[in-house]
Amino acid sequence: MKIRIQIMLAALALVIVANSTRAANIIWTNTAGGTWSDTTNWNPNQTPGSGDVAIITNSGNYTVTLDTSATVSGLTLGTASGSTQVFSISANTLTLNGQALVNSNGQFNLSGSGTIGGNSVLNGTLNCSGGKLLSGALLVSASSVLNISTPGVTLNAYILTNAGTVTWSSGDLSDDSSPVIYNYGLWNAQSDNTISGASSFGNTTFNNFGTFRKSAGTGTTFVDGDTAFNNTGALDIQTGTLAIQKGIGSGTCNIAGGATLSPASSYTFTNSTTFSGTGIINGFVIGNNIVLNGTLTCSGATMSGAVTLASNAVLTVGASGLTVSGFYAGNAFLTNYGTVDWTNGSLTGDHSPQIYNYTLWNAQADSTFDGQGGSGTTTFNNFGTFRKSSGTGTTTLNVSTVFNNSGGLDIQSGTLAIQKGIGSGTCSITNGAVFSPASNYTFTNTTTFSGDGIVSGSLSGNNAVLNGTLTPSGVTVFGTFTLASNALLTVGASGVNFNGSILTNYGTVAWTNGTLNGDVSPQIYNYGVWDAQGDNSFFGHQTSGNTIFINLGTYLKSSGSGTNALDGTTIFNNSGALDIRSGTLTIQTGGGGGTCNIASGAIFSPGSGYTFTNSTTFSGTGSVSGLLAGNNAVLNGTLTSSGATMSGTLTLASNTVLNIGASGLTVNGSPSPAFLTNYGTVSWNTGALLGDNGPQIFNYGSWSVQGNNAFDGRQSSGTTTFNNFGTFRKSIATGTTTLGDFLNFINTGTVDVQNGTVSFVVNPALAGGTLKFGISSSNSFGNINFQATGATLAGTISANLKNLFAPTTNDSFAVLTYGSHTGTFNNYNLPNLPGLIWQTNYGSTAFTLSVTNIAPSSFSPTAITASGGTFSFSFGTVTGQTYQIQSTTNLVPANWITNLTFQATNSSITFSNLINGSPQLFYRTVLQQ
Repeated sequence: MKIRIQIMLAALALVIVANSTRAANIIWTNTAGGTWSDTTNWNPNQTPGSGDVAIITNSGNYTVTLDTSATVSGLTLGTASGSTQVFSISANTLTLNGQALVNSNGQFNLSGSGTIGGNSVLNGTLNCSGGKLLSGALLVSASSVLNISTPGVTLNAYILTNAGTVTWSSGDLSDDSSPVIYNYGLWNAQSDNTISGASSFGNTTFNNFGTFRKSAGTGTTFVDGDTAFNNTGALDIQTGTLAIQKGIGSGTCNIAGGATLSPASSYTFTNSTTFSGTGIINGFVIGNNIVLNGTLTCSGATMSGAVTLASNAVLTVGASGLTVSGFYAGNAFLTNYGTVDWTNGSLTGDHSPQIYNYTLWNAQADSTFDGQGGSGTTTFNNFGTFRKSSGTGTTTLNVSTVFNNSGGLDIQSGTLAIQKGIGSGTCSITNGAVFSPASNYTFTNTTTFSGDGIVSGSLSGNNAVLNGTLTPSGVTVFGTFTLASNALLTVGASGVNFNGSILTNYGTVAWTNGTLNGDVSPQIYNYGVWDAQGDNSFFGHQTSGNTIFINLGTYLKSSGSGTNALDGTTIFNNSGALDIRSGTLTIQTGGGGGTCNIASGAIFSPGSGYTFTNSTTFSGTGSVSGLLAGNNAVLNGTLTSSGATMSGTLTLASNTVLNIGASGLTVNGSPSPAFLTNYGTVSWNTGALLGDNGPQIFNYGSWSVQGNNAFDGRQSSGTTTFNNFGTFRKSIATGTTTLGDFLNFINTGTVDVQNGTVSFVVNPALAGGTLKFGISSSNSFGNINFQATGATLAGTISANLKNLFAPTTNDSFAVLTYGSHTGTFNNYNLPNLPGLIWQTNYGSTAFTLSVTNIAPSSFSPTAITASGGTFSFSFGTVTGQTYQIQSTTNLVPANWITNLTFQATNSSITFSNLINGSPQLFYRTVLQQ
């Protein structure tokens, strides 16, 4: 700036020197004042000419009036102190080609139709209250002042250079014929007036290298569209509004609180501009690769072109909002490396602008970003932090704003609603805050959530991986999501809807509250922990399709005393672990194996559509109700039935303990045939056993009856078949256990009654099996009762003594009662009684074991005969004693076959047997003791 001023001063100095060779100083002498054209007022008595310097410095208070046009090479006006000398141009033209030196007591006034022309330098003060600066150049030197007041001044084909101060207190600047203004000093607009750049033709150029200040006036100082205002200096707007219609801007701009800068769309910011102050910008911020620094507030402004906010920049969006438009500059790129404080007002995009946020975009109010004010959509690329820091309502980025996040979302208050875009990066949601993405906002790659706030709206995923902590409540999930191993998804009070989605969980889903809904056939793969912490439901079908839930990890019901229900349209396939620690878990459809732990007091209640396959290992002291349907399923471990129904094909492995609780167990052959095979232990504690629709039970292990309950073989149709190959034992209760109607009990194992009575309504098949009785005293022993007549006795009778009981002579034990009987037992396995013997008594209604000291007769066959292939012999017997007659074809090795078991009723018996061509037969008699 100094170089340019020095060049102009030097040029003017050359003009002055050139003129001085022939110039003279013409001095004003009339201290009473007068007119310029009166030669008597000058010394010498002539008017100053084009080569002369007019000197008006004599003391006195007077005014010199230019009454005729004149040309001079210089002007010196006023004394340094004392009286005042005024030079007034209100008409005519003064052409000044040189220096105008106005001392402190001089007043150089231009007004009316007066005109100043020529090339001149002002040292001092020039007052313009009207008039014209025409066809020349004026340099207002440093420390000099040009005052403009009402009605202003006109610049016509003129170059005005200010290195001092222009005080524009009132009036308009009316320019014409392309004048140029260079401001290197201070241009101080103190009123609400206008620079009109073209009164008839040509435009004004105002180049500001110094300071253009609006220091007074609450209205608008207006630089019109015919004035190209080019700023590389400073704008200082202290009050009111500065409106610039056209030009190029950089430099600095201070906007004081309450003041406004209002550039128009033809004013373009270039290079770097540093803003300061708390006032606002409205109008347009048109950028041509502009870098904005410092602090600026846009309220009702429109940005267009390429605008970058530097790292030290703070852009505050005020009440009237901000529009980012690609219309005015042909494009719009707003790049933020600083801070955008969206304190109020709406943001609007138009004609496809693009926003790149690398640092902080701080939404501090409940406002909306409308990405399509007229046409196109806005693209907002967030690489930094988009924060909602205040406002309890909703900040909305609407569907016309494509928000692509690979940085951070930080939602500290209220709700952030994003309608469209692509998301990854991080997302922090403070407790009480809400993140509400819409279905057109798609998560991709990896997003890390944190905070205790909630997610509502939609979660749409495209192979997205979610980390950290998130709480969806009222969310609909679309697309493909994976919860990483460190992820914790907490389902809030409004639940979650899965719509055609595929969710894979390697972390933890904490289902604390709310309902889960599936629609359009979603799929869930749980490899981690799915923790149902409340008594809520999963409904797998809303409009179409069913939900498939594949559990490869742990499905946990950890709290809630009520029921967590997966309905019939939620197909739950388990090959992982069910861990039911509280309340009831109901699964209606699905199946599988895996493990199932049911804690004390908890209940597992599978429904009719849930089928066990492969191997399932149970544990815990809780109970199973509902339906246990098997498809060649093997059950291991410990499980307790309380009102459960078994159906299909189920096998209890050798390590299995099935406890039947108070509500009993039903084995039902409908809709699928029921085959229950036990290799482990069935502990029938309490409750009834029920069969229906022809089930079959195969007991190879232990069936332990510990209570006095009933087994009813039919509820609606069919007959239950109980095939006992193992042990059916009643060991504790002293009452009666009843095996009721429509129950075919086939015993080839052991029926062991240690206490109380086992009563068969339908006589069992006994061939090949054993009936065993525990005897504690002469009046305390196990008993079997056949309620029907015609019981067929076969197999083996066995007994054991309990509690160190030692029977004595004449003790008897009616261990088996019946209506009537046929046949006898084939074998007797009775405890040894030293010095005593057992006697068996097949009475009409009871089979009795008795103790006697009568020694049996020796075996002395008599009357041995053989006739017609029949071999007969007789021997003596003891009444009441039980005998077996056995035969074998060889003694080495011997294979004794029992031919007859009988209880003697008199002193001898004759036995006959067909020889059937056997080369030899050996017979023996076995006494049962």
